[in-house]
Parts: sequence; C-alpha cells; structure tokens
Amino acid sequence: QVDLDIWTLGLPLSVNHRRSSDERDRFGVEILRTRFAVNLFVPRFQRDQIFQDFEDSPKVRQDRKGEADEIGLWWNSDYKFGELTATPGARLSYDSLIQKSEVDPRLQLSYDLSAVNKLKGAVGRYSQAPQPDETDTKFGNPNLDFETSYHYVLGIETLWSALLTTDIQV
Repeated sequence: QVDLDIWTLGLPLSVNHRRSSDERDRFGVEILRTRFAVNLFVPRFQRDQIFQDFEDSPKVRQDRKGEADEIGLWWNSDYKFGELTATPGARLSYDSLIQKSEVDPRLQLSYDLSAVNKLKGAVGRYSQAPQPDETDTKFGNPNLDFETSYHYVLGIETLWSALLTTDIQV
C-alpha cells in the first residue's frame, strides 16, 4: 500500500523590458510551496532470497510528513543581429528538501528566412527536483540530486495571416 498526498502552491512573477522593437529582456521568479504526506506499508525486501514471495514477506511501515520550498529565478534576453535573433537564458533553482541548487543554461536562435518564414533552433538544460517519496530514508535515496535532461529543438515557423501561424518542431 502506497499513499501519497502531495499538494503544491506556486507563485510565478515575471517582468519584461523592451529595449527596442526587436529586443527585450525577461526576468522571473517562481516560488513553490509543497506539503506532503507519504504513507508506505510495503513488503520488506530480503536480499538473501533470490525468489521472494511478496505476499508472505514481512511488511514495513513508513510514514513521513513535511514541507518543501522550491525557488526558481530565470532570465532570457533577445539580441538581434540582422536576420538572426539570439536568445540566451538561464534558470537557477533551489530545493529545500534536498538542500541543493542547480543552474540550467539555455540558448534559442531564430533566423528570418523571409517576411513569413522563420527557421528556429534551441538547446537547453532542464532540471527537476526529486519528489518527497523518492528521498525517503527507508524506501528511497535521501542523497538524490536534481534530475537533468538536455533538450534540442529544430523547427520552422510560418505566418499565414494575422490569425494563423504554424510552428513545426522536432
């Protein structure tokens, strides 16, 4: 039996500053407050048994309640170089449950092929803190770090009219 009761309240705030008609800066903060209750009643794993019958195994109970805060600060800016627009950015995240922080750099490039077609590409690192049940001392790993992944995107955007745009990305 595994019961997870997790709720999160988030407050995102952002500020935009336009330096010119084509260039702008964006800054933001996101504050997440999580309350959790993890209740586990599961079979005890016995390492010395190759074949274990979990129905007949002794059971272990673990109950854990707590709160965690995650704070994220982010920034990105547009820089125009002729037909090319470069948008570097970064996100700094801190998670109180694991008491660690992570920096995720990102970069987006777009090139205006014509007045209606734009070639786009992006690369970025994205991180996520572990969930409370994953850091449990009995059934999880209290030494977990942020899980990270790298995203790569290539696409084309076409403006058909003021009301219709297509954006194809892989």
